[in-house]
Amino acid sequence: MHDARIVRRENCIYGVLDCPVQKQEYLLSANADFFIQNRNRSFFSYIDRNRPVQKIYKKPYATFLNLTFHCDAGCSICFANAVYQEHPQFLSAEQLVVRLKRLKSRGIKTVSLFGGEPTLHPDILGIIRIIKKTGMRAILVTNGYRLGRDPGFAKKVKRAGVWEVDIQFDTLDPAVHRLLRGDRPLSLKKRALRNIVRAGIRLGIVTTVIRSNADELPGLLEYLAGLGPLLKRVMIQGAVNSGRFGIDDFEIIDRETILAGICSAAIFHTTMHVNDFWPFPGIQPWGLYMHPDCTVVNVVVNTAKKTHTMKDLLRVPDVWKALQSIAPGRTIQNRYIKPLLAVIRGLRYRAVIQLISIAIQGLVFRRKQKIAMFVLAVESYESARFQDIEKTDFCPTLQSLKDEDVCACIYNSRGKEYHASRMSERARGEV
Repeated sequence: MHDARIVRRENCIYGVLDCPVQKQEYLLSANADFFIQNRNRSFFSYIDRNRPVQKIYKKPYATFLNLTFHCDAGCSICFANAVYQEHPQFLSAEQLVVRLKRLKSRGIKTVSLFGGEPTLHPDILGIIRIIKKTGMRAILVTNGYRLGRDPGFAKKVKRAGVWEVDIQFDTLDPAVHRLLRGDRPLSLKKRALRNIVRAGIRLGIVTTVIRSNADELPGLLEYLAGLGPLLKRVMIQGAVNSGRFGIDDFEIIDRETILAGICSAAIFHTTMHVNDFWPFPGIQPWGLYMHPDCTVVNVVVNTAKKTHTMKDLLRVPDVWKALQSIAPGRTIQNRYIKPLLAVIRGLRYRAVIQLISIAIQGLVFRRKQKIAMFVLAVESYESARFQDIEKTDFCPTLQSLKDEDVCACIYNSRGKEYHASRMSERARGEV
């Protein structure tokens, strides 16, 4: 544990680690104005930060469970440093049940199946069935290659009860794909997307951005929106030198540079601005917090004729203020009625008519029109190199391990440039 500072120099924000051996410094943001504005927009403006964090009700909302470190991709960048194994190890059904009981006791309802590559698990369909039987939801996080190779596999996953499939999809450029993901053809990933949609499964996209593909983000988002109404989330994250990192450090970019790439050209029928992205609202009765330095979000509604973003639909400052000022008591009124009223009251008048029209189109022409409504999140894993206590205290992620559950960012911070915690040291190499 070291003393640390966040400092501004010109229009950049740096995290400075006062290590007695060697002082270290990390770029946190290339847009200091947005970084500061984002903090001011967040729940930090409403929550009592002098209150002991242990007394604040918090609940994990993203839980990752590694089924194996076996992988068939050979990506040049990989948090888990997963490789192809001659004699792979897999999480057993018995081990899974033990972890699910522990997670369920904490009120967790959704589990993301991770790896390595989880579809290589010999009983992946049985794993999904076990999770569904416990009343929890299973998200399959995959490179997509098996789903691309086997057209029937998506239907089997659907029948097993998967709630969502999140697929790694970074680029439309074969050269960038080879740089990041190796020699497996990009066409396999495109085929996987089509197979998931045809099977009727909710779809999430995880996109890793480096300097070489930042400028293609507008075109990539247009392509993804064309997948239609089953697309629910696009999660964009910068590459981080953690685990295995086989590309030049020059390719690493911060969150605000990624946002600039998204906003560099028109997407669909509109142009987004960096200020259209907001920190995730802290909702105290839900125990839902996400540190403003980590993630910003927008909502995109795309039809054949027009595209709407969050600012077109909501008076965002009013809605965020109302959501974040709800008292922490976990009553029905605080947990359900007040959040719903906050959103309804914040709807723009035109948006009500537009949303009704979009809903009708979605119901009537579900198979004929490519209507998409999805959350666009830009995540800052690069800032994990400056992993201060405040971030981990308000982190909604968990990595489920054999004997404990730890903050996912701490678990993933195991690269040569990172200061691994005792927890992540104990977790090293553990499925």
